[in-house]
Amino acid sequence: MLNIQKNHKKLSFLKAGKKLIGATALLLSFHLGTANAQVTFDVIGPHEYDLPVGMKKPVDIFVQYFETQNTEKMYNNAGDKVSVPKTNLTIGLTKYVRLFSLESHPEIGLAWETIIPEIGVRSDAAGTSAGGMGDPLIGPVIWFKPTPNSTLGALALATVPIGDSAVGGGDQWTYHPLTTFWHVNIDKFAYTGQIGFQTFGHSSRLGGKQGDIIYTNHRLAYRATDWFEPLVSLDYEEQKSSAFNLSGNETTIGIGAMFHYFGNQSLTLNYSKGVDGKNHSVNDSFHAKYVLAF
Repeated sequence: MLNIQKNHKKLSFLKAGKKLIGATALLLSFHLGTANAQVTFDVIGPHEYDLPVGMKKPVDIFVQYFETQNTEKMYNNAGDKVSVPKTNLTIGLTKYVRLFSLESHPEIGLAWETIIPEIGVRSDAAGTSAGGMGDPLIGPVIWFKPTPNSTLGALALATVPIGDSAVGGGDQWTYHPLTTFWHVNIDKFAYTGQIGFQTFGHSSRLGGKQGDIIYTNHRLAYRATDWFEPLVSLDYEEQKSSAFNLSGNETTIGIGAMFHYFGNQSLTLNYSKGVDGKNHSVNDSFHAKYVLAF
C-alpha cells in the first residue's frame, strides 16, 4: 500500500507493508521520515485465508480493496496523542490471484498474487494533492489444510519500484520475505490471522533504508445468517529505528461485517481505530473489500 511521511517536530508519517514507500513528493513540506500511517496489511478480511486444496482446475479470484485514512493526530515518543496538519490518504488495491493444486500433491494449494495499488494523497493544510499508481506487489502463496476446517500457509511478496513518483513509487524495492497465515472455522465462528515482517531496499531519496517492520493482523467473525457475518479486528505493527526513522508501533481495533451473495461474491466493510502507539500516526480508517471468484 503506501508509506506516507510528513516531518512535524522531527516526527513524520510513514505508511509501510503491502503499503508502499512514499506519497511524499506531494508537496515540499512532505518528505520521508518516520511513523506509519496505518498498520501493514490491515485491509485483510475474515476468510482471507479460508482456501481450498485438491483443485481439479485453477480458480481465479479478483479482489478490489479500498481504504481511506484521515490523519489528524499522531502518537509522540511518550505515547501521547498530538495534533498534526490534516492529511487524507486513499488507496485502492486491485488484486488478481490464480489458485491451483498439483496432481502429484493435491493436498497442497498454490497461488500467485499480483496487486496494483492506486493512491491518492491530499493535504488540507497545504491545499495540495497527488495521485497515481503505486509500486505493484507480486509473489507466491502456499498452504495446506491440517484439518478440513483449518488452513495454514505462507506467502512472500515484493514491491516492484515502477510506480508513479508523485505518490512515492519507483524509488526502492520492499520485501515481505515470509508472512505466515492461518484460518479456522469452528461452528459459526471464523478466525483468520497472520504474522509477518517487511524489509526495505535502498532508497535513493533517503540515501539508505528504513527500519524493518513486524506486523500481525486478526479477524474474528460470526456467521449470523447465510449472507451476514459481523466481525471484529485487531492489528499491530512495530518498526525498528534507523537513521531515517524513530522506532514506533501502533495497536488498532475495529468492527465491521462481511456480506455474502451469489455464492461466489462477497463484500466486507470495516472501520478501524488506533488505541495505543508510539511515534506513529493515529489510525482512523475505513476499509472495503470486494471478492469475485470464477
